[in-house]
Amino acid sequence: MTSEAEAPADYNAGDYPPFAVTVDVAIFTIVSDALQVLLVERGEPPFLGSWALPGGFVRPGENLDEAANRELLEETGVDARSAHLEQLGTYGSPDRDPRMRVVSVAYWAILGDLSELHPAAGSDARDAGLVPVSKVEAGGLKLAFDHSAIVHEAIERTRSKLEYTTLATAF
Repeated sequence: MTSEAEAPADYNAGDYPPFAVTVDVAIFTIVSDALQVLLVERGEPPFLGSWALPGGFVRPGENLDEAANRELLEETGVDARSAHLEQLGTYGSPDRDPRMRVVSVAYWAILGDLSELHPAAGSDARDAGLVPVSKVEAGGLKLAFDHSAIVHEAIERTRSKLEYTTLATAF
């Protein structure tokens, strides 16, 4: 007899297609009265040279929050552990990543003047910087993967939070 925590004897993980889990982090700030989002330029394929949200694969033994903080720090030098990262949504379109089936958990946060933290590229990012949200919304910057959709949802979350919370006082 097996306990409830054990897989049934006839269970075969190979019966299911493999997939990976990633995290993506949408961090916003206000600079010169304009809402900005922190993006990285990808230094590796796929989408080499394209702008994207900081993020990457969740490592074995790592929970989602740890992965989000690690990827943000590795790719941008920004340590958001003192900030409140909250889950924005889960994205799992079968073709969102050309490498394999990837499900991503997106995080959202808004921080005070992020430019003071001097975002700098690291890890597999070629560049890191703040980009005006207006540029992304106008389609002036094509983002890798499905990051445009994630950023648009994060912008709506940001606007909502600024309207119904005291978050604006942080600026």
